[in-house]
Parts: sequence; C-alpha cells; structure tokens
Amino acid sequence: MIRDHNGKSGIVQEHDQAVIERVRFGDNEAFRVLVDRHSQRVYAIACRVTGDPDDARDVAQEVFLKLPGALGGFDHSYRFTTWLYRLTVNLAIDHRRKKRVRQTVPLEEIEESIPASTDPDRPDNQRESRELQEEIERIAEGLTEHQRTVFVLRDLQDFRTPEIAAIMKCRESTVRVHLAAAREHIRKKLIQRYPEQFPGHGKQLKETENRHS
Repeated sequence: MIRDHNGKSGIVQEHDQAVIERVRFGDNEAFRVLVDRHSQRVYAIACRVTGDPDDARDVAQEVFLKLPGALGGFDHSYRFTTWLYRLTVNLAIDHRRKKRVRQTVPLEEIEESIPASTDPDRPDNQRESRELQEEIERIAEGLTEHQRTVFVLRDLQDFRTPEIAAIMKCRESTVRVHLAAAREHIRKKLIQRYPEQFPGHGKQLKETENRHS
C-alpha cells in the first residue's frame, strides 16, 4: 500500500506500470483501479468505432475481461494507454465486422462529442449542433475501417497523430492520408446535404464531379 497526498492508504495514486505489476500477481484491487481509470475512454472509443452503445458496452466488457491475461503480451516500450486503446480498437473493429450493424450512435450516450456552437445554451444552436453531429455520424458509416478509426481517434477523441500511429501500428503519414480521405468524404457529403451552409462550394463540387464522370 501507499498513501496519497491526504495520507489515506490505497494504491490510487500509483502509476499504471506499478498497478499493472499488481494485476499480474492477481491483485483484484489493482485491477479495479485500472478499470476505474480507463473504462470511460475505452467505452467512448468503442462506441464511436462500433456505432452502437450496446455493442460498445460489450466491447468494453471484453477488453477488461481479456486484460489480465493479455498483460503478458504488453510491450513496455509503449505507453499502457496506447496498448490498451489498440486492444479496444481491434476488438471494436472485430465486433463491427461480425455484426455488420449500420446504426447512428445516440449522442447523449457518448462521453465526448463534437463542439459546434459558440452559444450552446441557445435552443436553436443546440438543435443545429445535434443535427450536424448526427449527420456526421451517419456519413462516417460510409468510411473504410481505417478511415473511420483514424477519424474517430483524431477528430472525435482528440488523439494526436503520433498516438494514433502507435495505436494502429502504422506510419504517421499513413494516419494523415486516412484522415484527409475521411475528412474529404465527410466534407463532400455535408456540402451535398447542407448546400446553404456552404455557399459556392455546392456548385463547385458538382462541377468537379461532372468533370470526373
């Protein structure tokens, strides 16, 4: 046991590495510490990748059920969170592949959302922001798995490019390529859906599409 800044006994102030070592030796209290620290972010990532809150709960549960046994393969050259989020993404993608569900995520069930209003207290802004977020969620369903994963981690979960590259085990340049493709796909769909919000761009987009048709 160690003591926190208030002198109370416990292991809650330990770094992840120290807690991991305790979990490896079967310390259930240490395992609960890891769950408490990381369960919300694991669920949020799973929710965005799977596109369904119930599926996300299943994925999060699977992550933490696998965690004690999987720690044997943890590479200490990586941060624990990088390794944990990679496990989460992989399990969420596997779950999505198996179920093949195309469903919009109810935004009220997601911890983090896309800020889109300078005055969120105004009902009109709240409604418009919600509609835009829901539309982005629907559009993201049409992305490839890699594009969707990068988009989720970068634009919806605020991971930095080097972190995403580590999670996905790819080059940073690959992350940027997938992100650019995802953003362009979403931009085009938003212009088609809300041409009044993008004056001039709708006509330009249609002319570009006609040239390539």
